[in-house]
Amino acid sequence: SLKGRQLPQRTEFTFQLPETVVSRVQLKLPRGMFLTTSVGYVTGPRPSEDSQFDLWQIELGGQSQFQAIIHQAEKIKNAPTQI
Repeated sequence: SLKGRQLPQRTEFTFQLPETVVSRVQLKLPRGMFLTTSVGYVTGPRPSEDSQFDLWQIELGGQSQFQAIIHQAEKIKNAPTQI
């Protein structure tokens, strides 16, 4: 488990992984959440074996440090696309 930093409408987690040629992370988040990251390519959500959760995957390439930002899905939908 990793303690996140609670901010208005989101929670941020900082990951530091061992260095590898290619890194991939899979996260299981409660349904209704949306994942963004500071680096990498995010795919998801996909169904998990537990209907209360979704699976998200982050392709990091050679990156070993990143932030994962968890948002409420409704908040993202209502956010402006440009500022």
